[in-house]
Amino acid sequence: SSTVTDESGLYSFNGDVNGMFKVRALAEMKQSGTQSYHFQVKNIATGKPGSTFALQSSQAYISGSCTSGNCTLNLTALHSNRSNGPFAILDGVKYALDSVLALDSSIQLPELHLRWSSSNSSGSYFTRSTTTCGSVANCIAIKGASSDSDEFDWHVITHEFTHYLEANLARSDSIGGPHTENDLLDPRVAYGEGLANAIGAIFLDDPVYIDTANGGGFSFDMENGTHTLKGYYSESSVQSIIWDLYDSNNEGLDNLTLGLMPIWSAMRSLKTTDEITYLHPFVSALKVGRPGDTGSINAILSMENVATDANGESDVSADVDSAYTALGVTGHNCAGSTMEYAYNPILENVSGSGSSVYSGTHKGSQLCGAVAPGLNKLFGSQFIRVTPDYSGVMQITVTDTDTNDFDDPDVFVYQAGDLKGSAATDGGETLNVIVDAGKVYIVEIRTFDNCMAYILQTGSSYYCTSKAGEAEYTATIDLP
Repeated sequence: SSTVTDESGLYSFNGDVNGMFKVRALAEMKQSGTQSYHFQVKNIATGKPGSTFALQSSQAYISGSCTSGNCTLNLTALHSNRSNGPFAILDGVKYALDSVLALDSSIQLPELHLRWSSSNSSGSYFTRSTTTCGSVANCIAIKGASSDSDEFDWHVITHEFTHYLEANLARSDSIGGPHTENDLLDPRVAYGEGLANAIGAIFLDDPVYIDTANGGGFSFDMENGTHTLKGYYSESSVQSIIWDLYDSNNEGLDNLTLGLMPIWSAMRSLKTTDEITYLHPFVSALKVGRPGDTGSINAILSMENVATDANGESDVSADVDSAYTALGVTGHNCAGSTMEYAYNPILENVSGSGSSVYSGTHKGSQLCGAVAPGLNKLFGSQFIRVTPDYSGVMQITVTDTDTNDFDDPDVFVYQAGDLKGSAATDGGETLNVIVDAGKVYIVEIRTFDNCMAYILQTGSSYYCTSKAGEAEYTATIDLP
């Protein structure tokens, strides 16, 4: 016989019970119908997909008909054997789920596995990788090792749950990777992480993100943060903007209290955007939905040094200097005056037909401005928006003009978020992609830096030189 608990964990069975029995409580939430979802906490130690965690009573004997009060059996999930972990995870998910169900009366959420064990120390993250998830399309890995467990860190849980929602109901173009406060991030990464922090906090109605650890941990306040680096490339700025759009505690130039619905709608509208998903398309969508609040939205943007639209952003090369100065970093070779980044506009526009409709010289770096080592930094990628007049083959040719061997450019082509082609060999690249007339394609030229890759692999910067990490290349685009 089976049943489901209510929101307080109470359950009941109807009927006569005779003999020995046990009660098992599964770490699972499931509903079908107009609003549907299916979430299970799986034991990451038992492979893929893994077994669903369950709490089981000892054997009990009952004879005759049960009436109220004489057939009660309570199950308690204890910390001593870590059986409380899976149910704590579902508690965090339930906070987020209640908000989502209130936003959409007909929402259909795909199956999600939350993979945890008391020995898992490999990190907490959302992924669609079959290596981690197995046969299910979406899973969240959650740390459980005693040195740094996350099952009671509900901001961590709701952050990762927001990644799941964004990936399935909206769109995420983020390339992932390490990130932290005061990091100059790829704008897709800054938006994705800031969005997950902010909406995860909105689900909990708590702007103070806390990630505990044995003897340490960290926290930050989205309402009263003290981050020094501000801009569309800062996850701290993104999360502060979204929180200020939502909350009722208005300060400074913040006089808005939008609640979650307009933010949710703007996020979901990016599912079909021709742009990359980052802060400015989100803000544009928000203004379309709330045209009367445009001035107030712009005021909140200004508090984080973000322009009113993408075209208003200036060349941010000098922010490398200001970021390093604020952080007390010296001896770098990443001054804006020498790097010559033309990062305005954020996406260059190309259209037409024929040979060499675009030709440009660029620099790229995964090192300059980086705080957390990673191959996902602001100056690592150049984006070109291409709209061909005719269908046929688009050819992108990128020539590495630098004399060092530490970095090289790679090429990726997207259409509404879908990867249409890529080339990532050593040195220069030539990539042919079939395109349709009138559609918008995003060409990304991304610097792969061997120095940064070495730091990520070994934790040492011995391999690096003063010139390493500054890619120089020319790019040419031919359209049909």
